[in-house]
Amino acid sequence: AWDRFSVSVDYYRIDIDNAIGATSLGNAVALCFEDNDPDSPFCRSIVRGPDLYLAFYANPQFNLSRRVAEGVDVALEYSFDLGSGWELADSPASLDLRVLFNHALENSTQTTALAPVVDCTGFYGGECGQSFQLIPENRAITFLTYRSGPLSLALRWQWIDALENQLDVTCDLGLPSCFSQPGVP
Repeated sequence: AWDRFSVSVDYYRIDIDNAIGATSLGNAVALCFEDNDPDSPFCRSIVRGPDLYLAFYANPQFNLSRRVAEGVDVALEYSFDLGSGWELADSPASLDLRVLFNHALENSTQTTALAPVVDCTGFYGGECGQSFQLIPENRAITFLTYRSGPLSLALRWQWIDALENQLDVTCDLGLPSCFSQPGVP
């Protein structure tokens, strides 16, 4: 029965210099002051109203200093025959189980060479609110498929580890992401 069982484990680390991506308003404000150039891309992305308060943040894509994604993927697959009690129209019946699991070790961004590295693994909001994909520390997708003759029934479900609000962590430290509220001059 082990001939119908397979497992694969893959480690990955993707390190991209000069990656293209978004940054938070708080980080854009800090980088605007750091550049000290009103024509810098960070300053131009911050639009003030006639009252000089923040009107909106354009949130464009920037050339970031660095992005890193690191983790481990595990895939388990097992298939077995169900026997005569599960057959439909005298066709053999089988059950296939497939589990895909990911453990993220790092999902970090560094906007400039002088900026701190922000690891958003397991976080959302704040500096981690600009990603279009939230990266939990752990997640799994499971597939269960019944087959007999022309019939195939599949069930799929997903488990996603809890995420923590990055603002809850960084505001206690006074980091720039705490100041990403509209109306802050």
